[in-house]
Amino acid sequence: MGRMAMAGGALALVFLALLPRGSCQNDSQTPALFVFGDSLVDAGNNNYLNTFSRANFPPFGMNFDQHRATGRFTDGRLIPDYIASFLNLPFPPPYLGAGGNVLQGANFGSGGAGIHNSTGAGMGDHAPLYRQIEYFREAKEALDSSLGAYNSSLLVSKSIFYISIGNNDFANNYYRNPTLQRNYTLDQFEDLLISILRRQIKELYGLNARKFVISSVAALGCNPMSLYIYRLETPGQCASDYDGAARSYNRKLHAMVEELRLTLIESHMVYANLYEIMTATIKNGTAHGFSNVNTPCCPFGSYFECFMFAPTCTNASEHVFWDLFHPTGRFNHLAARRFWFAAPNGSDVWPFNIHHLSKL
Repeated sequence: MGRMAMAGGALALVFLALLPRGSCQNDSQTPALFVFGDSLVDAGNNNYLNTFSRANFPPFGMNFDQHRATGRFTDGRLIPDYIASFLNLPFPPPYLGAGGNVLQGANFGSGGAGIHNSTGAGMGDHAPLYRQIEYFREAKEALDSSLGAYNSSLLVSKSIFYISIGNNDFANNYYRNPTLQRNYTLDQFEDLLISILRRQIKELYGLNARKFVISSVAALGCNPMSLYIYRLETPGQCASDYDGAARSYNRKLHAMVEELRLTLIESHMVYANLYEIMTATIKNGTAHGFSNVNTPCCPFGSYFECFMFAPTCTNASEHVFWDLFHPTGRFNHLAARRFWFAAPNGSDVWPFNIHHLSKL
């Protein structure tokens, strides 16, 4: 027997050991978590790309598990990191640094990425969503080779696919791109994004993905970047242009999730309302344990991100925002718990929470 066949057999045994047998601590039926998106979920893929958009230096990561910068655009964990821990899985590693080890998942997210291919063009290299799906296709082929087509498809069908993207398409493209604004009204651009995203989700479905979490875009008009641009200082206030775009797009996104849930056979879809959780937290920070909802913990940076060794606040856990755009690890924990535990058909998740999805 050749070395590759022996390795494949060993990996198949590992995979079979990973498949759930009866109940575990959270009744999860999820062997892997695959993550797609932008800097809200990038776990370090941009470390391997020639880009201005990086977070692999201090003070990023100062409250992460190892208290070091990993490429995550925050001080601590990301929402998918917490979801992985709820699933009793390791944090999904950045695909570009995973060395092909994706049996328990991978993170394909890339800072600056968008749904539209032109998004992030001025920030250097990055992986738009279409390229992230190409990476997953590579990963699926590797799983086919190591596990065999049946076991590989079984793993993929039981895994959760977490998609959080679209923020840069507005904040870092449409509102900064006169050409797009001449060619598309905002409503038309939103429809274009939905059309592209629908097609890309169907591509993942064609690769046997069946369990999806689709996150809304964040509260784009309520972050420190928008408040700075519009010179807004009242706590809980939001810039109307960005906020209106986020709300309008999210309504269309929610409708698309419902459409796909009804038309893609054996699929399970969760709409995760990050926008609602963020706006509610910003408007009533003290009720959620945040004393600062407007000022970022790291206020100095470019491309909405911290400068290297920039001075920071003394307690990031009191802030909703880490820098001008990205939330703190504490907020990410709040959002992840709401996605995991929230009541079905509520304002946070629809039609059910991720814990329920994990058991399907």
